[in-house]
Amino acid sequence: MDWERGVFPGLEGDAVGERARRTGQLVSRRQALASAGGAAVVSVALGSPPGAAADPTGTAAALGSARVGETATRLVGVIDQKGNSFVAYGFYTLIAGLKQADLFSAPTDPVSESQAFFTFHGTASLVQRTVVGDVFTLAVAGSLAHYYQRSPASSFANPDSFASGVKIGTSKFALQDVLIQLSSSSGLATLEGPVTQVASRPFRLGGRTVHFGRAGLKTQLTASGLGAASSLTPPMVRLSLSGTQVVAS
Repeated sequence: MDWERGVFPGLEGDAVGERARRTGQLVSRRQALASAGGAAVVSVALGSPPGAAADPTGTAAALGSARVGETATRLVGVIDQKGNSFVAYGFYTLIAGLKQADLFSAPTDPVSESQAFFTFHGTASLVQRTVVGDVFTLAVAGSLAHYYQRSPASSFANPDSFASGVKIGTSKFALQDVLIQLSSSSGLATLEGPVTQVASRPFRLGGRTVHFGRAGLKTQLTASGLGAASSLTPPMVRLSLSGTQVVAS
């Protein structure tokens, strides 16, 4: 079955010293202005989006960055496969350092993507595929972007809706997907593998500056779900899943 994939030398005397002092003040002011202007240029060059926040002291609170062996995040989402290409999208149901009220705009049961402040969206490609009987094993690699939506409006009917709001980080991953075939169009899937955060951008949340994870954060993702195929040739599969990320280092 084929369907998954920053002094003045020589200055002496009081008069000269006074002039140096005054000149030094001017220079200091000019340097300060230049530094501020330089920072502005860097900010523009980075393309800081609306809602992103500066963190010059590096003291922004970390979210989703627990101790080694502890849960960093939990998520639910969908992976759509078309041939050897994959698109992953969904939302976070738990982020270390946040309360449930910080995650969803309304306390409903069940919670849904339309209420989720924190979402993700990414792509991947097939690396390897093996089949032994009714067991299909896929190796995939790709990247993921993390978002904060001030006004949640995601829908599983529109995958791109999960890639909106403020981009607060990016990660790369390499996963193994083991699917046990139940029928010609369905199967149970288990995913696992390392996820490495590549970048983290400070943003404002509840009157404070925070950041999601940190660059270099390594977690291990474990997830499971149900796959449903709408086509076998080429493979077109939708995998609905739930998963947990545990801090590895």
